[in-house]
Order: sequence, then structure tokens, then C-alpha cells
Amino acid sequence: MSAFFDAPIAVGKHTVCPFAKPTSEGEYAACVSIRGGQGRSSVDHVLRFVPLFGDAQAACRYAIEQAMLYLNAPAASSSTCA
Repeated sequence: MSAFFDAPIAVGKHTVCPFAKPTSEGEYAACVSIRGGQGRSSVDHVLRFVPLFGDAQAACRYAIEQAMLYLNAPAASSSTCA
């Protein structure tokens, strides 16, 4: 089982990278990496969410929505997992 990654999204000084991890039950867990800073002062927050989804695209959309809420930013345009 491999994860499905979406294209990174620049949000101000942060980079949001949503991904979907398949579960053993055939569903997908929504996850997101939120990176900020540069070099030795960079920080990467990785969040995994409780709801499970029937497809990877739905999980990625949810991860993007939650990242925007976390960063208090307007919603990003829709994208699809690759």
C-alpha cells in the first residue's frame, strides 16, 4: 500500500502537501504536511485526520480544507491526487 500525494500548495510562507494513505479496509486516511521556514529553522507539521474516505481524491480535498483552517487561510482551488 502506497500513499497518494497531491501537488504542493504555497500558502504565504508555508507549503501545504496533502496526501491520502490507504487503510487495510480499502478506505483512505487524509493526511497533510504543513512546512514553514527555511534551513535549520524550518518546521514540518504532519497531521492525520480521523474520518476515512472512499477515494484518495476526497481524502486529499479534506486534508487541504483542514490545512487552510489550520493556517487560517482562504480555501485553495480544488486539485486532484496523482
